[in-house]
Formats: sequence, structure tokens, C-alpha cells
Amino acid sequence: MNFNRLHEEETERLALLSSSLGKVTQAVSDVILHGYEDQPRDSEATYRTLLEKVIGELNVSLRLMYGAGDIERSNVAMHEDARCDSVMLDLHHQEGVRRFEFVPRLASDRKE
Repeated sequence: MNFNRLHEEETERLALLSSSLGKVTQAVSDVILHGYEDQPRDSEATYRTLLEKVIGELNVSLRLMYGAGDIERSNVAMHEDARCDSVMLDLHHQEGVRRFEFVPRLASDRKE
């Protein structure tokens, strides 16, 4: 255990989460600068595909944290649902979007 009372395993999962968030931030910036369908010079993948890839990697880091008990999926879901209720009030250009047609939660995330 360290000065911050985190075990090495917890620190490693947090580092993975932080790295994944940085990659998502970079991918979002690339889409804003170049558009979804452009491609980096060194890749055949579009910026959309690269964004999807890093979001998938982010989800892996979250699943590891759920599985280890670092964070509770039910608490994350509660905050997610609350944000769903309020986010449309904060946005100005989403008139064509129906109220949250999110991808259903994964079966592995559901409690039976």
C-alpha cells in the first residue's frame, strides 16, 4: 500500500483508466479537427473507427474496475440515468435526437 492507501492493483487499474481517457480525448479532438470520415496519413482506419476503438478500450478499463469492486456499476448506472434526464437541457443542437436511444447495457452488466 502507498501513501495514498491504494494497492498496486488499484493504481494499475486507475492508470489504465487515465490512459484510456487520454486516448479518447485525443480521438475526439481528431474528429473535431478532421471529421469522422477522414483518415490519418499513417492509417487506413477513419477517425470514426479510431474513436470507436479507444472507446472500446475505455470500456475494458471500466469493466476491470467493476469486476475488482473499485466502482459499483449500479452507482455508475444511477448517475448515468440522472445525466440522461438532464443532458438535453444543456445541449443546443440535438433536436433530431430522440430521448436517449443508448445501446442497451451489456448482459454482463445486468444483475439477475
